[in-house]
Amino acid sequence: MKTVRIIGGKPPKGEIQIEVNKNAVLPTLCATLLSNEDCMLLNTPKSPDVLKILQAITELGGNCRWSDNDSILIINCKDIQNKPVSDCVSDIQSAILFVGPLLARFGMANVPIAIGCKLGYRGPEDHIKYLSKLGVICEFHQESHRIIFSVDRKLLLSEKITQINYEITTIKHFIFSEASVTPTENILMLLSCVTAFDVKIDGIAQEPHVKWLVKILRKMGMDITGEGSVLITKGTLRNMRGFECDFSDEPDFVDFYGHAVMVALSRGCVNLLCKLTPAIMHMVECLKDTGVVCGILENGVLILGTRSSLQFEQGFSKANEHVYKMSPKPWPGFPVDCLPSFIALASTHGFVNRDTTVNNWMYEDGLSYVKQLQQLEAMIKTYETKYGVQKIDISTSSKKIGLNKKIDIEGVPVIEGVRAIISYAIQREGETFIKDISPILRRSPTFIEKLQNIGVDIKVIEL
Repeated sequence: MKTVRIIGGKPPKGEIQIEVNKNAVLPTLCATLLSNEDCMLLNTPKSPDVLKILQAITELGGNCRWSDNDSILIINCKDIQNKPVSDCVSDIQSAILFVGPLLARFGMANVPIAIGCKLGYRGPEDHIKYLSKLGVICEFHQESHRIIFSVDRKLLLSEKITQINYEITTIKHFIFSEASVTPTENILMLLSCVTAFDVKIDGIAQEPHVKWLVKILRKMGMDITGEGSVLITKGTLRNMRGFECDFSDEPDFVDFYGHAVMVALSRGCVNLLCKLTPAIMHMVECLKDTGVVCGILENGVLILGTRSSLQFEQGFSKANEHVYKMSPKPWPGFPVDCLPSFIALASTHGFVNRDTTVNNWMYEDGLSYVKQLQQLEAMIKTYETKYGVQKIDISTSSKKIGLNKKIDIEGVPVIEGVRAIISYAIQREGETFIKDISPILRRSPTFIEKLQNIGVDIKVIEL
């Protein structure tokens, strides 16, 4: 557990390299289980979650090795065995992504019940719901904290699989009532083994990392046509090919948005280095909607905090004539992972006389981190339920927050909640001590060094 001290009030300057999208990396690592050939992954981050996934693949019999000064990761899974996935991934949500490829290869997947970042409850129910449509059976083993998924692969390859239209046809049609990301990814990896029929799925998730996985599966030989909410797939029984990919092609839009808000709040000027993907440009538009000035460069996006009004633009969603509103939505709506930084932005003195209501309908206790923002004198009213905080109202004033005041606050178990607290602390003139920022170090182990390099006065201290 690392405690940091931040002395705010100093506008950051320089440049920051945006992280690769961890939500694209982790399913790609699991997809290597589908192939007997070498898979070459460039610019793979050595984050704790990545290293745990690699350890689990190795314990299944896969071969994972780094080369060329650790810039290239090569994975070969020709010798993997049908055995339980290691408990080393029991504390990361992405452990469930072993299910799809192991079902495809062996018809069984024994995985730990994962905990992950405490953004809110994210159980296996959606996976069970959608996988069961393909004949997958699920068994809970509470004593060992594990779930066993199994499927009769002969049934999966037959014409007898249940579908919604019950017609005799070579195309099987399914509808997802909720566009859930990891269930979509598991379904896609499982369908890599289907050959007897085509599968048409309506309602799949559209997040950039899902489209990335589709691209990877196409490279491996899976025949996928269609984009967005309608996807038609045809699997292949032949060995899935190895592939090569470069994760720098998919920068993390959440990391981008969070850094942009931090720079804007602290009135800094920082170039966020990354490829200008559609996801990044979408987040640029979201920033512009809240008065953040962005300059598009060849190698990234320049955030101009001194020129940013930090005011809602005309046309921003309103709850009524006087109050703005924000609710996260599945992509291409506003991402729930970006909500903490948005709340930090909407809570600042820049939004004079602009009240905002926020409803995180996706998670029952999805706004728990606002309690730490309140300690930093953010004017936030919470609506408590027996399940936690799901709705808040934000009021703003023209006063500067916590001038020269020392504030001690607890950390939060939500990655982007930690970032929002740090961003809020950087803008205030005074010392802030934050206990435990370990969640965000899971996403970016060099997070503190990156901030130090742009002039932020932040350091780990011993208490």
